[in-house]
Amino acid sequence: MPPRKEPSAFRVTQWSPGIRPTWTVSEVRSALRQHADGDFSNSALLVDSMGEDDAIPGYLDKRIDAVLSKDFELCPVDEPNRQLSTRVAKKYEPIWYDIFPETALGALMRWRRMLGVAIGVLDWEGSGSEWGARLRVLHPQFLRYQQWDQKWIYSAQEGQLEVTPGDGRWVLFTDGDRGWMRGSVRSLAINWLAKQQTIRDWNRYNERHGLPLLLAKAPLVAEDPEREQFWDDLQALGSETVVQLATHLDKEGAAFDLDLLEATSRSYDSFRLFLERCDHRFLVSLLGSNLSTEVNGQGSRAAADVHQDAEDSRASAEAEELSTELRRQCLFPIAGANVPGVSIETTPWPKWHTEAEPNPIAEAAHQTAFLGVITAAKTAGYEVENIDELSERHGLKLKKIEPPPPPVVAPPTFPPDEDQEGEEEDEADETDDAPAAAE
Repeated sequence: MPPRKEPSAFRVTQWSPGIRPTWTVSEVRSALRQHADGDFSNSALLVDSMGEDDAIPGYLDKRIDAVLSKDFELCPVDEPNRQLSTRVAKKYEPIWYDIFPETALGALMRWRRMLGVAIGVLDWEGSGSEWGARLRVLHPQFLRYQQWDQKWIYSAQEGQLEVTPGDGRWVLFTDGDRGWMRGSVRSLAINWLAKQQTIRDWNRYNERHGLPLLLAKAPLVAEDPEREQFWDDLQALGSETVVQLATHLDKEGAAFDLDLLEATSRSYDSFRLFLERCDHRFLVSLLGSNLSTEVNGQGSRAAADVHQDAEDSRASAEAEELSTELRRQCLFPIAGANVPGVSIETTPWPKWHTEAEPNPIAEAAHQTAFLGVITAAKTAGYEVENIDELSERHGLKLKKIEPPPPPVVAPPTFPPDEDQEGEEEDEADETDDAPAAAE
């Protein structure tokens, strides 16, 4: 029920989150083991550390922007009371981002995606006549799920607080029972740690192979003062790595020599390939596909379309989840504390318009293929019975062309016979003579 009795008196003051700059394999596995038990004290710190990666934050931002960057509106319900629902929508749509700042929604979505669970509170202020609220996201390091009594507990400065989502105070986002098991941290953590270690090893490799060895050759028969002087000269090179080798005089009698030993193998390719593999795994996990980076050349447009479809599908699914939980856990309690008669059924729906933008090229290709199917069916002697339904689906308005009326054919004319022409002339002469005889 909406918090009608002094909601502003409820406060949650979180402790300062911890920081763990380095991780070992055993520490990562221990954090994931605790995470599976519903204890997020270490896995939340692990997610914080993964934010130092050069790819993961960008993929997360892209996934979140696919929802929050879209146009937003509060959509009234039709039943049971559209008039009341419309009034609530008009009241709260203009101040939506004052109640739910985009930074808070983004943090909520990040924790939900990476950890599988996100926790927040509604901070209330105002009086008995008008209550205002604002979403504040808490760090999940201090959140745990107690398996034995099936309760969420948050450790705050006020004590061990039981989390009761939907009461107008607590906001908890998770995906059903044990939703934290679907957090991306479980699939990305080991690859993330391996990537960090690979970067460290590659830097060491570059440090070693970026400074080739200097091979100093001194003859065995050289006098000690000469050899020591030669070695002193080499040490003056500073940080260059020098190895002194004993050698014999060559045919030309050279006594001392200096060579450069450089690496010629391509073993460094293993570092690059492994880093690319890790980034691809991150992309697949967070965005749903890596076709945009793996497919080049012919067919790349189709691959890009498939990749975009996968991103659009995920954005739509996350927008629906966000809409459902914000409506149930936040908007309904806020509206119920200020607008008489509001129920969960009359609470409007938050909506981000994540529908895919029309692609003119793809639409034209589909329409052309559709018309080709109709033509092929007609050629084969078949008639498409649901042509109106299919044309509407493809955005076409078809109007049957009526065949033109048949042309009017004039009756044939024949030239007169010679005998008929003579008779007509005689008849004409008799007609001319008739008036004269009468006179």
